[in-house]
Amino acid sequence: MLEHMSRKLTFALALASLFSRSTFAEAPAATFTADPELAAIVKEVFAERIANTIRTLAGFHTRHTLSDTKDPARGIGAARNWIKQEFESYSKDSGGRLKVEFDVFIAAANRRIPQPTEVMNVVATLPGTDPKAAARVFVVGGHYDSICGGMGDVTC
Repeated sequence: MLEHMSRKLTFALALASLFSRSTFAEAPAATFTADPELAAIVKEVFAERIANTIRTLAGFHTRHTLSDTKDPARGIGAARNWIKQEFESYSKDSGGRLKVEFDVFIAAANRRIPQPTEVMNVVATLPGTDPKAAARVFVVGGHYDSICGGMGDVTC
């Protein structure tokens, strides 16, 4: 059963790890009954953990793509470093199997970015343990950047 669940767990890892019961002992935020294994994962998601994550990200003030990347407490650089550290702490729970890295690329100039700009995604990869599912890949994505009142306001 553990091997079978690991395939589904790969899909739900981001939510379950960010918002798990291991940090908060309160009632679950929601229930899910379509699949008992997924329901068990969803029961590990808690509203207070979600709220704390949102408060932490908001505490960086701005996460505009063009905001500060060097300040350890403010801007998109501080936010992405915090996210990476969070995932690295979860890696310990997977016996070091969860690999965390930055995916760095140059974003082309566009309506919001006036010139080519280095952008970093935080990528956490958890290889499955079921050899029969080795070719399956589940991708969970999200944005951690933000826009202030106007797209050109990078400091808020």
